Amino acid sequence: MNQETHILNVAASKLEWHKVLDKLSGFASSEPAVEAALKLPFLDDIEAARKALGQTTEARRLIGEGEEPSLLDVHDLKSELTRASVQAVLSPEELIRVADVLKASRKTRMILTARWEEFPLLAQPAVRMHEDEGLERSITSSIDREGHVNDSASKELAELRQRYKKVHGRIYETMKIMTGKPELAEYLQDDFFTLRNGRYVLLVRIEKQSKVDGIVHDISGSSQSLYIEPREITQLNNVLRATELEIDREVHRILAEFSARVAKIGPALRRTVEALVETDLALARARYADFLRGHEPQLNESGDMLLKDLRHPLLAQQDIEVIANTVRIDPETSCLLITGPNAGGKTVLLKSVGLAALMVRAGLHPPVGSDSVMAYFNRIFAEIGDAQSIELGLSSFAARIAALKHIMENLAGRSLVLLDEIGAGTDPRQGIALSTAFLERMASMKARTLVTTHFSELAAMATSREGFLNASMEFDRERMMPTYRLRVGIAGRSGAFDTAVRMGLDSAIIERARELYEGVGSELDDVMDRLDQTHQELMSRLREAQEAKAEAKALVEKQRDIVRGLEKRKEQLAQKELGKVQAEYRAARQEIQTAVASVKLRPSKKKSIETRESITRIVEEAKSATPKPANKKTGPPLDAIKDWSKMKKNDSVYIQSMKSDGVVDQLPDEKGKLVVIIGGMRVTLDKDDVFIRRDKPVKKPKSRIHFQESYEPAESDGLSGRSLDLRGQRADDAVDRVREFLDLAFRKRWEKIYIIHGHGTGVLKKEVRTQLAATPYNLSYRPGEKGEGGDGATVVEIHFD
Repeated sequence: MNQETHILNVAASKLEWHKVLDKLSGFASSEPAVEAALKLPFLDDIEAARKALGQTTEARRLIGEGEEPSLLDVHDLKSELTRASVQAVLSPEELIRVADVLKASRKTRMILTARWEEFPLLAQPAVRMHEDEGLERSITSSIDREGHVNDSASKELAELRQRYKKVHGRIYETMKIMTGKPELAEYLQDDFFTLRNGRYVLLVRIEKQSKVDGIVHDISGSSQSLYIEPREITQLNNVLRATELEIDREVHRILAEFSARVAKIGPALRRTVEALVETDLALARARYADFLRGHEPQLNESGDMLLKDLRHPLLAQQDIEVIANTVRIDPETSCLLITGPNAGGKTVLLKSVGLAALMVRAGLHPPVGSDSVMAYFNRIFAEIGDAQSIELGLSSFAARIAALKHIMENLAGRSLVLLDEIGAGTDPRQGIALSTAFLERMASMKARTLVTTHFSELAAMATSREGFLNASMEFDRERMMPTYRLRVGIAGRSGAFDTAVRMGLDSAIIERARELYEGVGSELDDVMDRLDQTHQELMSRLREAQEAKAEAKALVEKQRDIVRGLEKRKEQLAQKELGKVQAEYRAARQEIQTAVASVKLRPSKKKSIETRESITRIVEEAKSATPKPANKKTGPPLDAIKDWSKMKKNDSVYIQSMKSDGVVDQLPDEKGKLVVIIGGMRVTLDKDDVFIRRDKPVKKPKSRIHFQESYEPAESDGLSGRSLDLRGQRADDAVDRVREFLDLAFRKRWEKIYIIHGHGTGVLKKEVRTQLAATPYNLSYRPGEKGEGGDGATVVEIHFD
């Protein structure tokens, strides 16, 4: 055993690695694989580890598809192959074991080679699996599962057994006749016959032996009877015995022939068993990974770790709730210093990281989330628990110093160091100094170190030293219980007083201890409390941001679905009249507004702007589905707009691609894009698609909306601020104008606007307020009060986040 393997085995022992292997072995199918799982080795290099992890991943996929081969009947065969190699004759049971392996090899090889492209790593052992279907089927057809050689094994054996049956039948009939004779019945102890030394005999009373002519073979246990072979069946017994010997010779010849064939392929069978066990182990690792809900991490040689949702495997395999934590060690961090309350989960976290490092070196998927990253460590050191040694005469502290010395002397390559309660067991000030010096040396040697401590001075040191990062286990002060959650970037407190309270220690003792503690470390605790509070606030904001991001992502996906739906209808849109196209545009716009409202009834300004911009983009994409005009001139006479400086907002134009009139809303930008209003909708177009009709002069349309940005109300209405006057408008037209007015008000951040609709029949007022209730903007509205136009106006207040 080399030094590196020895160091790994020592760490594995302290991390209870054998319990992981015990559980893994329970997922293996064959006995050889169970034994191999209990002795699962650590792989020697990162490429071998990557291959094993990949095999496990592929095996999980194969199991998920229900295609895994059956490996229950894979046997070791070491004894069988050794005996066959020296020309020993294998027993029927041994030959059946060989046939089982050949059958498993044939079926497994067939499954894996058929899926070679899908499972290249898992299928690799298949090339070492030997097939000999002739020998396999010869053995299984000649020998049954109970080890009996069948008559079909050879023609000679079948004839011999047929002869044996005939002779046996004659003996049976003869003996039956003899025992049925009245004159002989009085000499017999019982009215049956039996076998002695392979020959059929009668049980005759000892005093009547002279009355039966035959050969005495044995005496009964009571010495009252003799077993006598009647002279009448002696010849038949001779024939029967001779036939038995011939049968035995033929069976031996058959078994010897099979054994010779096994010996001939002995080396290939050894490789076959190894390949089958390797496959069985890969499937066992896969079942264990599924059980742990683990994932294959990305391996690296830099020492970086990002273990998402890490759980301790021994806890994860129990039927209990396990708190998952994310552990990260990046290139800027050499040492993660973990503080927190007693029994708060520090040691469990340390062991979880150590076991994860060992698992990837054995091809096992650790219990981590997807997209995790794990380093391949050449050497792993774990100093966890009481290191006291009575045999060596070492105290706990002396044993810890010896362990630190051992680590220093054996650091090499990529090393992971796990230290639990560093510096404990001696004078705190000296323990802190020694711990600081040791950790600094670890950092300078680029070792990745995870260390737990109750010394707040070490946590303070970590805040100012390059390569150090604080972390702590959370403690719920309301419930006076640890939460077992890791908080990275913030130090924690040991919480000795809290633990004492939780354990029911006399309150007077605790209060006296608090008095003694005041002024010694309370100031540092206050700083940590403030840091903890800040951390909680930041985490709360982060959760809110993540929720908002998720909502925005869902909205984007919804919008993309709408765009894809519009694209599928391209050909239909191109064949329909402009009115139909505009109806589709309005339907898409309303659908987006409904989707936005369903995501969040009160969206933020940013989300609302994004939604409106998406509407414009969807309309433009739908517009592009309209075919360009053919070379043949159609439509009204047009003039190209050569000088856009002479054009102004609200000028009438003609859109060639849509064969529709419109009104300029925004002049072209530096990219040649302008905004045109068509049927109440704002559409972004290329300037080359916009013309002036010679048969219509440039003019402002009568139906154009008038927005007043500096409205000065008359004394009669008492209104002030921005307003939209809809009096005299049709209800259908008013809906589009309200939408545009809301867009304008939101862009210009008007906090209050007025919509004047008058009284009339009440239809216009109802439509306006229905539109306001359905809008995705964060607003409220009410009827005008006295001096604001009364119920003939609606006052809208827009709430900006």
